Amino acid sequence: MSDRQDPCFDHGDTGHNWALVLAAGEGNRLRSLTTMGGIAVPKQFCSLNGGVSLLHAAIERARVVAPPERICVVVADHHRHWWQDLARAIPAENIIVQPSNRGTAHGILLPLLQIVHRDPASSILVLPSDHYVRDE
Repeated sequence: MSDRQDPCFDHGDTGHNWALVLAAGEGNRLRSLTTMGGIAVPKQFCSLNGGVSLLHAAIERARVVAPPERICVVVADHHRHWWQDLARAIPAENIIVQPSNRGTAHGILLPLLQIVHRDPASSILVLPSDHYVRDE
């Protein structure tokens, strides 16, 4: 969009804006680049430029449209070692743990239903956590 605001999100009063960050993937395609000390680290928990992890960069992008109390992150239970400190940046009730990976559609549906239950007037931005964005 040029100089107009995106009509889907109310940029002035963010009272109903939510962000959903998807972070439960396995990161198989980049496994050769994200294996450290023999341990395959899912790419969303890695930094590709020496800064913060891709997940933390996605959370920062989410903060442009929603405050921390309306940012939800979907994570995989078996990745707990890498995301357990998320509660410092995101309220614990906004960390949605998938017991097993069922694909992207399932990873979006459950948290969308939870957000709509909490805020029926919500506008929701869905963000991947495994993409590198250079010039935001």
